[in-house]
Amino acid sequence: MMKKIIQLLVLLFVQFSFAQKDNVIKFLSENWGVNKDVAKIEEVKYSQGFTSGKFEPRETKIYTFKNGKVISIETQYSKDKVIETFEYNAKGKPVRFLYISTGTDKASENISTFSYDKNGKLIEIKPSNPRFH
Repeated sequence: MMKKIIQLLVLLFVQFSFAQKDNVIKFLSENWGVNKDVAKIEEVKYSQGFTSGKFEPRETKIYTFKNGKVISIETQYSKDKVIETFEYNAKGKPVRFLYISTGTDKASENISTFSYDKNGKLIEIKPSNPRFH
């Protein structure tokens, strides 16, 4: 049992270390290494405090799934937060991705829209903020 938990944690660490574009592409729960019944995953990364020497939370990520698809990723840092939300069409493909960062020096927002051809293949991801090209 412990071996399976460690394997899952390693898999999740590898899966969650990809860039934001990969998060959009890997929207199915199975691509995140979990089955469709999982509703939420919380991941906490710790680092040793400079003055206290104790391990303290450095970053907390909460992944929320619904119907086998990721609907939000919330990342909490010590001084800011990043919220990524996903919306899907009737066929279950992502159509809208919202990225909000609430940091004091790097606050930003982006809404990306997804376009598909008549065969259902992704042809364009169009960000509202040029920084996200």
